[in-house]
Amino acid sequence: MSLVKKRLQVNLQLHTIKKKKRNNLQLHLPVSALKISDQFSSFCYNLPNPSIVQEADNFFLDFEKICVLGHGNYGIVYKVRHKRTLDIYALKIIRDIDCDSESQSTSPPSQETKILGFVDCPFVIKCHRIFEPLLSSSGGSKAILMEYMDGGTLDTRRSFSESSLAHIAYQVLKGLEYLHACNIVHLDIKPSNLLVDRDLNVKIADFGVSKIISYVHGSDNYCDSADVGTYAYMSPERLDKDSCRYDPKYVYAGDMWSLGVTLLELFVGHFPFFQPEKKSISWMDLVMVTCLDEPPTSWCIPEEASEELVSFVKCCLEKDPSKRWTASQLLKHPYLLSRSRSD
Repeated sequence: MSLVKKRLQVNLQLHTIKKKKRNNLQLHLPVSALKISDQFSSFCYNLPNPSIVQEADNFFLDFEKICVLGHGNYGIVYKVRHKRTLDIYALKIIRDIDCDSESQSTSPPSQETKILGFVDCPFVIKCHRIFEPLLSSSGGSKAILMEYMDGGTLDTRRSFSESSLAHIAYQVLKGLEYLHACNIVHLDIKPSNLLVDRDLNVKIADFGVSKIISYVHGSDNYCDSADVGTYAYMSPERLDKDSCRYDPKYVYAGDMWSLGVTLLELFVGHFPFFQPEKKSISWMDLVMVTCLDEPPTSWCIPEEASEELVSFVKCCLEKDPSKRWTASQLLKHPYLLSRSRSD
């Protein structure tokens, strides 16, 4: 039976941290890990796919703004209409960030355009064009033209039944499986970064703090992911990396924890680690409940949840990142295999 209660919104007062990022659709993964590494050894240091990168000289004259869809980590997203074709798109304007030429290549906006210019997956938001800075009218900002999802984000939806939740989980996991195979870690999975259409097709969006993991000259060059993202959805090893003995080689495991928190939030209708009456949540509150207390799955999952859902969430919210399930493993979990969306 579908859950019809309306999700209660909690003002976490936790700001996104910035560093001083279908049904029956086939996933197009690279053929082998060797090819992935070969692609990214050069991809990390080059511009996105040249075929989708354009100069922005006359770009803004071709579109009209309809409304603001939201504010990302480093810019603002508009709903726009192409004046000639009348097609609807989402347009993200990335603000120019003052940094020297040496650090600019690894700034989050640069990573976002590289990632969106490269990825091609039905479970990741599609990028149509990347427009280079227009010095005169846009102040050096970049523009990313993306597909428009008419259902908004999962942050604005009601609570979900277990079958719909499994449908959502499957799609997000397929997207994460693809990204991780491409050496990309999202670092900010949460309801507001998951876009949907009216048929509940889900796509991962907002790569403003995402990172490309590179392997150079045979030695591991892992990114430090502990200082970017959103506190409320951070895994223990990222939230308090000193006490939790943060090991960057488990960087992908952080996305799995964030997914577990997200799915539990969509099921219970509010941020799951605290009662909805608690309006203000501090960093120390989150450290206590995430890192020091008993595992959240021992007390925050409703009694009406099935054994399969409880098991699935536990696999996501395993405190030890080396034991946390991967996207590929979770796709084979009985919770997903035993349910099909029926509502």
